[in-house]
Amino acid sequence: MNRLKVIWSEFIGLFVTTAASPSPSSSGWLAACWLALPHLGIPPSLRPATLFVGLVVILADSAIRRAGDRS
Repeated sequence: MNRLKVIWSEFIGLFVTTAASPSPSSSGWLAACWLALPHLGIPPSLRPATLFVGLVVILADSAIRRAGDRS
């Protein structure tokens, strides 16, 4: 059970800063998608995929940075 808690806290730590607020990059990407995608001519069916891909990139970057901090 302790391992699950550690895994969960590490996962949440990728999206949430130490001040218990969403990371600025995740919030910025969400705002950018919400504000810009309707005006860029991207079809409504592709907007969720665009949001998802951006968040995956932010997650991967955050994971790589955290892994580098520990070594």
